[in-house]
Amino acid sequence: MSKFLLINFRSGQPDLNAMSDFSFCSVLAGLRTNDTLQRIRNAAFWSYSVYLLAAAAFLFCTYIAFRYVQQPLADAHAFRQTQTALTSFWMLKEGWALAYQTPVAGFPWAIPFEFPIYQIMVAAIVTVSGCQLEAAGRFVSYAFLMACAWPAFGLSKRLDLPRSVPWVFCTLLWTSPMNVYWGRTFMIETAALFFTLACLPFALDLIRRAGGARSALWFVVFASAAVLQKSTTGGPVLLFLSMAVVFVQMRQTGLSFQAARHMLYPVAVICIPLV
Repeated sequence: MSKFLLINFRSGQPDLNAMSDFSFCSVLAGLRTNDTLQRIRNAAFWSYSVYLLAAAAFLFCTYIAFRYVQQPLADAHAFRQTQTALTSFWMLKEGWALAYQTPVAGFPWAIPFEFPIYQIMVAAIVTVSGCQLEAAGRFVSYAFLMACAWPAFGLSKRLDLPRSVPWVFCTLLWTSPMNVYWGRTFMIETAALFFTLACLPFALDLIRRAGGARSALWFVVFASAAVLQKSTTGGPVLLFLSMAVVFVQMRQTGLSFQAARHMLYPVAVICIPLV
Protein backbone atom coordinates (compact mmCIF):
# COMPACT_ATOMS: atom_id res chain seq x y z
CA MET A 1 0.00 0.00 0.00
CA SER A 2 3.03 2.27 0.30
CA LYS A 3 2.81 3.27 -3.36
CA PHE A 4 -0.57 4.86 -2.71
CA LEU A 5 0.98 7.21 -0.17
CA LEU A 6 4.02 8.38 -2.14
CA ILE A 7 4.96 12.03 -1.81
CA ASN A 8 6.65 14.01 -4.55
CA PHE A 9 9.46 15.54 -2.50
CA ARG A 10 10.30 18.11 -5.15
CA SER A 11 6.88 19.73 -4.90
CA GLY A 12 5.89 18.57 -1.44
CA GLN A 13 2.58 17.32 -2.87
CA PRO A 14 1.10 13.78 -3.14
CA ASP A 15 2.15 11.90 -6.26
CA LEU A 16 -1.16 11.75 -8.15
CA ASN A 17 0.18 9.24 -10.64
CA ALA A 18 0.95 6.78 -7.85
CA MET A 19 -2.36 7.46 -6.10
CA SER A 20 -4.32 6.85 -9.31
CA ASP A 21 -3.83 3.12 -8.78
CA PHE A 22 -5.59 3.23 -5.40
CA SER A 23 -8.97 1.51 -5.17
CA PHE A 24 -10.98 -0.21 -2.48
CA CYS A 25 -10.89 -3.49 -4.41
CA SER A 26 -7.09 -3.40 -4.69
CA VAL A 27 -6.80 -2.88 -0.93
CA LEU A 28 -9.09 -5.85 -0.28
CA ALA A 29 -7.08 -7.96 -2.71
CA GLY A 30 -3.92 -7.07 -0.83
CA LEU A 31 -5.48 -8.00 2.50
CA ARG A 32 -6.65 -11.35 1.14
CA THR A 33 -3.12 -12.27 0.10
CA ASN A 34 -1.60 -11.28 3.43
CA ASP A 35 -0.44 -14.48 5.15
CA THR A 36 -0.72 -13.11 8.69
CA LEU A 37 -4.29 -11.93 8.21
CA GLN A 38 -5.25 -15.22 6.63
CA ARG A 39 -3.90 -17.17 9.61
CA ILE A 40 -5.87 -14.93 11.98
CA ARG A 41 -8.99 -15.35 9.87
CA ASN A 42 -8.71 -19.14 9.85
CA ALA A 43 -8.04 -19.43 13.59
CA ALA A 44 -10.38 -21.82 15.40
CA PHE A 45 -11.38 -19.33 18.08
CA TRP A 46 -13.47 -17.30 15.60
CA SER A 47 -16.06 -20.07 15.34
CA TYR A 48 -16.32 -20.25 19.13
CA SER A 49 -16.42 -16.47 19.53
CA VAL A 50 -19.74 -16.33 17.67
CA TYR A 51 -21.30 -18.70 20.20
CA LEU A 52 -19.77 -16.79 23.11
CA LEU A 53 -21.12 -13.49 21.80
CA ALA A 54 -24.60 -14.96 21.41
CA ALA A 55 -24.43 -16.37 24.95
CA ALA A 56 -23.29 -12.99 26.28
CA ALA A 57 -26.14 -11.25 24.44
CA PHE A 58 -28.62 -13.74 25.92
CA LEU A 59 -27.31 -13.12 29.44
CA PHE A 60 -27.35 -9.37 28.93
CA CYS A 61 -30.95 -9.31 27.69
CA THR A 62 -32.00 -11.70 30.44
CA TYR A 63 -30.39 -9.54 33.12
CA ILE A 64 -32.15 -6.40 31.87
CA ALA A 65 -35.50 -8.20 31.71
CA PHE A 66 -35.34 -9.65 35.23
CA ARG A 67 -33.66 -6.60 36.75
CA TYR A 68 -36.73 -4.50 35.94
CA VAL A 69 -39.42 -7.19 35.92
CA GLN A 70 -41.08 -5.69 39.01
CA GLN A 71 -40.96 -2.11 37.69
CA PRO A 72 -44.34 -0.30 37.67
CA LEU A 73 -45.81 0.45 34.25
CA ALA A 74 -44.67 4.05 34.39
CA ASP A 75 -41.77 3.97 31.91
CA ALA A 76 -41.91 4.96 28.23
CA HIS A 77 -45.20 4.28 26.43
CA ALA A 78 -46.91 3.98 29.80
CA PHE A 79 -50.35 4.59 28.28
CA ARG A 80 -50.05 1.68 25.84
CA GLN A 81 -48.57 -0.59 28.49
CA THR A 82 -51.31 0.13 31.03
CA GLN A 83 -53.95 -0.25 28.33
CA THR A 84 -52.64 -3.75 27.56
CA ALA A 85 -52.37 -4.57 31.26
CA LEU A 86 -56.00 -3.51 31.86
CA THR A 87 -57.14 -6.11 29.34
CA SER A 88 -55.39 -8.89 31.28
CA PHE A 89 -56.57 -7.42 34.59
CA TRP A 90 -60.25 -7.53 33.63
CA MET A 91 -59.83 -10.99 32.14
CA LEU A 92 -58.78 -12.11 35.60
CA LYS A 93 -61.82 -10.42 37.11
CA GLU A 94 -64.54 -11.16 34.56
CA GLY A 95 -63.22 -13.93 32.32
CA TRP A 96 -62.49 -13.83 28.61
CA ALA A 97 -64.67 -12.00 26.07
CA LEU A 98 -64.10 -11.10 22.45
CA ALA A 99 -65.16 -7.50 23.14
CA TYR A 100 -62.83 -7.23 26.13
CA GLN A 101 -62.43 -4.16 28.30
CA THR A 102 -60.16 -1.60 26.63
CA PRO A 103 -60.27 2.13 27.53
CA VAL A 104 -60.08 3.57 24.00
CA ALA A 105 -63.56 4.09 22.54
CA GLY A 106 -65.71 5.33 25.44
CA PHE A 107 -68.47 3.60 27.35
CA PRO A 108 -68.91 0.64 27.82
CA TRP A 109 -65.12 0.44 27.31
CA ALA A 110 -65.36 -2.90 25.49
CA ILE A 111 -63.99 -3.42 21.97
CA PRO A 112 -61.95 -6.14 20.18
CA PHE A 113 -58.97 -3.84 19.68
CA GLU A 114 -56.77 -6.79 18.69
CA PHE A 115 -57.13 -10.49 19.34
CA PRO A 116 -55.69 -10.76 22.87
CA ILE A 117 -53.31 -13.74 22.51
CA TYR A 118 -50.60 -12.04 24.57
CA GLN A 119 -53.08 -10.78 27.17
CA ILE A 120 -54.62 -14.26 27.56
CA MET A 121 -51.19 -15.80 28.17
CA VAL A 122 -50.38 -13.17 30.81
CA ALA A 123 -53.70 -13.72 32.59
CA ALA A 124 -53.18 -17.50 32.51
CA ILE A 125 -49.71 -17.22 34.05
CA VAL A 126 -51.02 -14.96 36.83
CA THR A 127 -53.86 -17.40 37.51
CA VAL A 128 -51.54 -20.41 37.72
CA SER A 129 -48.55 -18.85 39.47
CA GLY A 130 -50.13 -16.06 41.51
CA CYS A 131 -47.35 -13.63 40.56
CA GLN A 132 -47.86 -9.93 40.03
CA LEU A 133 -49.56 -8.87 36.82
CA GLU A 134 -46.79 -6.43 35.83
CA ALA A 135 -44.08 -9.05 36.30
CA ALA A 136 -45.99 -11.67 34.29
CA GLY A 137 -46.56 -9.26 31.40
CA ARG A 138 -42.91 -8.23 31.23
CA PHE A 139 -41.78 -11.86 31.46
CA VAL A 140 -44.01 -12.96 28.56
CA SER A 141 -42.57 -10.17 26.36
CA TYR A 142 -39.06 -11.32 27.25
CA ALA A 143 -39.93 -14.98 26.54
CA PHE A 144 -41.24 -14.14 23.06
CA LEU A 145 -38.08 -12.17 22.27
CA MET A 146 -35.91 -15.13 23.26
CA ALA A 147 -38.13 -17.49 21.24
CA CYS A 148 -37.33 -15.54 18.05
CA ALA A 149 -34.14 -17.62 17.89
CA TRP A 150 -36.13 -20.71 16.87
CA PRO A 151 -37.39 -19.42 13.47
CA ALA A 152 -33.96 -17.90 12.80
CA PHE A 153 -32.35 -21.33 13.02
CA GLY A 154 -35.17 -22.84 10.94
CA LEU A 155 -34.68 -20.31 8.16
CA SER A 156 -30.92 -20.71 8.22
CA LYS A 157 -31.22 -24.48 7.86
CA ARG A 158 -33.67 -24.26 4.95
CA LEU A 159 -31.51 -21.70 3.13
CA ASP A 160 -28.35 -23.74 3.81
CA LEU A 161 -26.62 -20.72 5.31
CA PRO A 162 -23.36 -20.93 7.29
CA ARG A 163 -23.79 -22.20 10.84
CA SER A 164 -22.76 -18.85 12.28
CA VAL A 165 -25.60 -16.89 10.65
CA PRO A 166 -28.40 -17.58 13.19
CA TRP A 167 -25.99 -17.02 16.08
CA VAL A 168 -25.01 -13.64 14.67
CA PHE A 169 -28.71 -12.84 14.17
CA CYS A 170 -29.45 -13.67 17.82
CA THR A 171 -26.51 -11.58 19.00
CA LEU A 172 -27.75 -8.54 17.09
CA LEU A 173 -31.39 -9.14 18.09
CA TRP A 174 -30.65 -9.44 21.81
CA THR A 175 -28.29 -6.45 21.99
CA SER A 176 -30.32 -3.95 19.97
CA PRO A 177 -31.43 -1.28 22.49
CA MET A 178 -34.89 -1.10 20.92
CA ASN A 179 -35.42 -4.86 21.16
CA VAL A 180 -34.03 -5.03 24.68
CA TYR A 181 -36.48 -2.34 25.76
CA TRP A 182 -39.55 -3.81 24.04
CA GLY A 183 -38.55 -7.19 25.40
CA ARG A 184 -39.27 -6.00 28.93
CA THR A 185 -42.47 -4.00 28.40
CA PHE A 186 -46.08 -4.99 29.03
CA MET A 187 -46.90 -4.90 25.32
CA ILE A 188 -47.71 -7.18 22.40
CA GLU A 189 -44.75 -6.20 20.20
CA THR A 190 -42.45 -9.17 20.76
CA ALA A 191 -45.37 -11.61 20.55
CA ALA A 192 -46.33 -10.24 17.13
CA LEU A 193 -42.68 -10.33 16.06
CA PHE A 194 -42.26 -13.96 17.12
CA PHE A 195 -45.41 -15.17 15.32
CA THR A 196 -44.36 -13.30 12.17
CA LEU A 197 -40.86 -14.77 12.19
CA ALA A 198 -42.18 -18.24 13.05
CA CYS A 199 -44.29 -18.41 9.88
CA LEU A 200 -41.35 -17.62 7.57
CA PRO A 201 -39.62 -21.04 7.50
CA PHE A 202 -42.93 -22.67 6.57
CA ALA A 203 -43.60 -19.93 4.01
CA LEU A 204 -40.31 -20.88 2.39
CA ASP A 205 -41.54 -24.48 2.25
CA LEU A 206 -44.68 -23.24 0.51
CA ILE A 207 -42.73 -21.31 -2.09
CA ARG A 208 -40.48 -24.30 -2.73
CA ARG A 209 -43.39 -26.78 -2.66
CA ALA A 210 -41.73 -28.69 0.20
CA GLY A 211 -43.08 -29.93 3.52
CA GLY A 212 -46.55 -30.71 2.20
CA ALA A 213 -49.71 -30.16 4.24
CA ARG A 214 -47.78 -30.06 7.53
CA SER A 215 -45.82 -26.95 6.53
CA ALA A 216 -48.96 -25.32 5.13
CA LEU A 217 -50.81 -25.94 8.41
CA TRP A 218 -48.03 -24.53 10.58
CA PHE A 219 -47.73 -21.52 8.30
CA VAL A 220 -51.45 -20.79 8.66
CA VAL A 221 -51.27 -21.18 12.45
CA PHE A 222 -48.33 -18.83 12.99
CA ALA A 223 -49.29 -16.31 10.30
CA SER A 224 -52.86 -16.13 11.59
CA ALA A 225 -51.58 -15.55 15.13
CA ALA A 226 -49.30 -12.77 13.82
CA VAL A 227 -52.09 -10.96 12.00
CA LEU A 228 -54.56 -11.41 14.86
CA GLN A 229 -52.06 -10.20 17.44
CA LYS A 230 -50.98 -7.15 15.45
CA SER A 231 -52.04 -6.71 11.85
CA THR A 232 -49.47 -4.00 11.11
CA THR A 233 -46.66 -6.45 11.91
CA GLY A 234 -47.87 -9.61 10.19
CA GLY A 235 -49.86 -8.07 7.34
CA PRO A 236 -46.99 -6.46 5.36
CA VAL A 237 -44.96 -9.69 5.63
CA LEU A 238 -47.81 -11.71 4.11
CA LEU A 239 -48.09 -9.18 1.29
CA PHE A 240 -44.36 -9.54 0.63
CA LEU A 241 -44.64 -13.34 0.65
CA SER A 242 -47.44 -13.21 -1.93
CA MET A 243 -45.25 -11.11 -4.21
CA ALA A 244 -42.32 -13.47 -3.59
CA VAL A 245 -44.40 -16.44 -4.78
CA VAL A 246 -45.24 -14.60 -8.02
CA PHE A 247 -41.64 -13.47 -8.55
CA VAL A 248 -40.10 -16.90 -7.98
CA GLN A 249 -42.62 -18.69 -10.19
CA MET A 250 -42.29 -16.21 -13.07
CA ARG A 251 -38.51 -16.39 -12.85
CA GLN A 252 -38.63 -20.18 -13.11
CA THR A 253 -41.28 -20.68 -15.79
CA GLY A 254 -42.14 -17.23 -17.14
CA LEU A 255 -45.61 -15.80 -17.57
CA SER A 256 -47.96 -18.59 -18.65
CA PHE A 257 -51.14 -20.38 -17.71
CA GLN A 258 -49.07 -23.19 -16.19
CA ALA A 259 -47.23 -20.67 -14.01
CA ALA A 260 -50.54 -19.23 -12.80
CA ARG A 261 -51.69 -22.72 -11.80
CA HIS A 262 -48.51 -23.30 -9.80
CA MET A 263 -48.92 -19.96 -8.03
CA LEU A 264 -52.53 -20.59 -7.06
CA TYR A 265 -51.89 -22.99 -4.17
CA PRO A 266 -49.21 -21.04 -2.23
CA VAL A 267 -50.98 -17.70 -2.76
CA ALA A 268 -54.28 -19.20 -1.54
CA VAL A 269 -52.59 -20.56 1.61
CA ILE A 270 -50.91 -17.19 2.29
CA CYS A 271 -54.29 -15.42 1.96
CA ILE A 272 -55.95 -17.62 4.62
CA PRO A 273 -54.42 -15.70 7.57
CA LEU A 274 -55.51 -12.41 6.01
CA VAL A 275 -59.07 -13.69 5.76
